[in-house]
Amino acid sequence: MIKKYKTFFNNAEVEVELKKSKFIGQAFYVSTESEVHDILAALRKKHRGANHNCYAYRLEGPAIAERQSDDGEPSGTAGMPILDVLRGLKIVNGLIVVTRFFGGTLLGTGGLVKAYGEAAKKAVAAAGVIEKELYGAMSVFCNYAISGKVEYELNKSGRPTENAVYTQEVEFKVFVPIDDVIRFSENITDLCSGAVRIVTNEQVYGGILDGKFVKL
Repeated sequence: MIKKYKTFFNNAEVEVELKKSKFIGQAFYVSTESEVHDILAALRKKHRGANHNCYAYRLEGPAIAERQSDDGEPSGTAGMPILDVLRGLKIVNGLIVVTRFFGGTLLGTGGLVKAYGEAAKKAVAAAGVIEKELYGAMSVFCNYAISGKVEYELNKSGRPTENAVYTQEVEFKVFVPIDDVIRFSENITDLCSGAVRIVTNEQVYGGILDGKFVKL
């Protein structure tokens, strides 16, 4: 699993028109090639009258997997400009499809590169880009006597937290970047002289949106 990467926050669709040709830029979050194939099949069905459905995508893995297709447009005029947008923003697990309805006027290679690139960029802008990071979802358990100290340390660290749970003891839920989990546990344990119990519940992807932590 990639520990940190940029991807689309939402799916999105935009339109660009050039010399009566309509280009529909569509951005999707995807995580597998199977999802890519399903989306492409659905779009071909949705846009039955389209002349081309050109696309590019990048998927996480031991190495980033990249694919692009001109779908009948002159070589290098459609899929590659779309892929260049994904590469330029370092987007992973993202698919962009640009559907073209031909308007009767040839655009030339330069015009096609510009149109497909512009449609891809506008689709990205509409979808929004967020940085996803792998976090450890952790619980810090302590007694009431030191709960104030633990809460202070967590707030000072600036790490995302959820509301504390008060039962026989106090449970503070905190999200810690995966590479910092061990160091975080050691620091809190040392600060509280071992009077805490720390559990890593799961690993989750999250990111900061409008200044707030959200699970992704």
